[in-house]
Amino acid sequence: MSGSNLIKEWQYLLKQKYRKDISKDRLLTCIILISNRHKISTVDSILVLDKLITGEEKVFIKEAPLEDILVPKEHIEGIPMKGISIDCQNIGHLENFNNSCYMDSVLFALLVIPNKFINDEILNKKLVKNFPRCTIKARCDIQKALRELKKDILSGKRSKCINFRRLLGQCYIQGFEDFSRYNERDADEFLKYLFSMFEVEKGHYIKYTYGTNKVQGKITNMDVTLTSKIHIKDTSPVFDINYQTLLRIKPGSTLSHIINIPDDSGILDEPLRAKRKLFKRRIEYIKLYNYDYLVINLQRSLPEGRGRYIDKKVIPNETLTLSNGKILQLNAIVIWFPGHYVAMLRCSSSEHTGNGNGPNGNGPNGWWYYNDLSNQLDKIGSYSQMLKYDRSSTQTNGTLFFYV
Repeated sequence: MSGSNLIKEWQYLLKQKYRKDISKDRLLTCIILISNRHKISTVDSILVLDKLITGEEKVFIKEAPLEDILVPKEHIEGIPMKGISIDCQNIGHLENFNNSCYMDSVLFALLVIPNKFINDEILNKKLVKNFPRCTIKARCDIQKALRELKKDILSGKRSKCINFRRLLGQCYIQGFEDFSRYNERDADEFLKYLFSMFEVEKGHYIKYTYGTNKVQGKITNMDVTLTSKIHIKDTSPVFDINYQTLLRIKPGSTLSHIINIPDDSGILDEPLRAKRKLFKRRIEYIKLYNYDYLVINLQRSLPEGRGRYIDKKVIPNETLTLSNGKILQLNAIVIWFPGHYVAMLRCSSSEHTGNGNGPNGNGPNGWWYYNDLSNQLDKIGSYSQMLKYDRSSTQTNGTLFFYV
């Protein structure tokens, strides 16, 4: 880490609401811990601190145990952060309480992997708009409960969503169910509810519409006419792939392939009127253009009722390249079995970068399996091992795919 970023970190620590004088021994210990973590010399760290501190009476630090100081800056509540990985060996757990698996799995995927987008748009967002049945105060209380859950998880504690769930009863969003009740719910609806509550609308995709009068055989570029190109901005980070599309694809298709499948109207009852022409058939394409945070929602449930699902094999890409060239990495997956949700997380220790597992998935990094009915996370290994992990059936039961 550069000296400027280290200065920002110490400036943050020195400005906390809860402060206390720090002893020389504690200061030295902190210098060593920070130096080791940022891979700079202790001399450099002291030089940086010397610029910030003019006397012992002004030496303050966040009032917390030393082990908390080991938590990277990106994990500290209140700091905007860029997506990073963490060490899943030492984090806490959300425990199941009265059908909370859908909620626990989504919150684990959202909160455990620190990310600037989630912090800016949910955890630390300044709320200025009252909803008819969801006041600013109610949402601020929910924000606080989310931050507390995140803090508990990252500090190694075991928690339940009881208080958070109770607070949801104060915030009813039109079009969504009451998530404060103990009924079974869908994970994707809960995620959309949270994004709606905090008005998370940062997605940007492009919709291309083509018209054609060719109704049979293979269609080429010569057969179609571009009738419109519309930029859809300020939309939800959740991109839905509906069950009709899922039924049409070949088993083993990748998410990137499915996203680019056109929506073909077939022969229209009323012709498409565009560019002074009439077209018998409409074909639409969606191109994901700009997202800092993207969740692909694979709708496996059939509309006939809860409990019926499509178990067609779909392979989640390790990375997705957007139309603007931005590359997003797969960080978490929520998986649905009839009656229960679990999650997969991509983690790494603070001493490593990237996957760090090698071909055999050795070491503390890589993918981990979370189930709110178990006592701890289970290590899986590399991306390829995650795809083959038989306890989760990622390819046949994965429903929410989080890209950062």
